[in-house]
Amino acid sequence: SVIQRTMRGDLARFATGTRSPLIGAARNLMLGLLLPFASGYSAATPRLAATARVTPLRLSNAEPAVSGLQALQRKALPFARPPLAPRRRRPPPVCSASKVGSVPLALDPHRWVQLGILSMLALLSDWTCFATVAVPSEWMTLEGHDAAELIDIFLASNVVSCFLFTDIAARLGLKKVVTGAATMMAGGCLLRSGIPFVEPAIEVMPGYGWEVAGTILVGMAQPFFQCTPPLLSATWFGSSERALATATAINFNQVGIATAFIVGGLMANSPEGMHAYFDVLACVSIAAAAATALLFRDRPETPPSASAAAAAAELA
Repeated sequence: SVIQRTMRGDLARFATGTRSPLIGAARNLMLGLLLPFASGYSAATPRLAATARVTPLRLSNAEPAVSGLQALQRKALPFARPPLAPRRRRPPPVCSASKVGSVPLALDPHRWVQLGILSMLALLSDWTCFATVAVPSEWMTLEGHDAAELIDIFLASNVVSCFLFTDIAARLGLKKVVTGAATMMAGGCLLRSGIPFVEPAIEVMPGYGWEVAGTILVGMAQPFFQCTPPLLSATWFGSSERALATATAINFNQVGIATAFIVGGLMANSPEGMHAYFDVLACVSIAAAAATALLFRDRPETPPSASAAAAAAELA
């Protein structure tokens, strides 16, 4: 029919770009529908959309087929901005921890030795405190006193020493206070055990007064292991390792209590066994004090963080 032939002709002209009033009207309608989606168009300016004139875009037959939005941008209409290039997300800045000012920063591998020594000292202090808690009846038979009395004496000495820790540590430094406390604990364990592993013919436990004196020494030494972990972590460890280092050293107190129950329950079932048990505790304390004197240091050669570098500069 005539209508069908007209529509087929219009479609052919639309595909080839040939002029036609019907084709122009269709293009204008299509471009008007695409206006709201043009790059840079804002719905908050209805006056611009109402007053803008849409002119037919005349593309030659040689030009490739383009979409209405691309045609808008190609013709550079006043209300259509070119599309913005996609923004690339910049990676977050990486803070270099290799140097702060003129001070180089580095993690010293010796920091784990410091943590191990402090953790062992914390273990030994609580092991000594609760040494007889697993065998109270055997202790009562041997010394004639309740095992809980030594624990009370230990804790009372601990509280008194806690008030002195801050001033002493600030005046003497980390190495001197930890080494001195380790030596004090070794001396207290020697007072509690007597001469370790003497001949069986003279193997006797010291009197109860010596047990009390040794317990007081160990109790006064413990705060220098128990309150030191945060200071050790801030001095030797990086910011990402401080929580682990502090928790490790503090929790070794509980490991010492568990050791007292296990080792004491296995060894201290007789007077000879009690003496051998206290001898083992004294020998381990002496070895820990010697390791502290030889290996423990105030601070690393290079600070691990900016805060440690600032603290070292203040002390200097």
